[in-house]
Amino acid sequence: PAALTLRDLTQPGALATSGVLFDALFNLQKFLRFEMRDPFVDKQKRDDPFETEWDRFAYFEYHRLAAEEDGDAGGDDGSGGGGGGGGIGV
Repeated sequence: PAALTLRDLTQPGALATSGVLFDALFNLQKFLRFEMRDPFVDKQKRDDPFETEWDRFAYFEYHRLAAEEDGDAGGDDGSGGGGGGGGIGV
């Protein structure tokens, strides 16, 4: 075709790339950011279940603290009870 129409840009196959075309025509800085992006980082972000860095941090810290608490509770029950009982019985 000699001309690009709106119908051409809104077809399901071309819909993903039409935004890049408009950025190239009207927003050069955004287009350059798109061109210089790292595709591996983009894939990692898509596969990441967390929306923000804070969500990721909070998730891992919560689980780390929960594991520490479980470890401390198990250590206190096992060593504290046996040592205290032996001291009282003597």
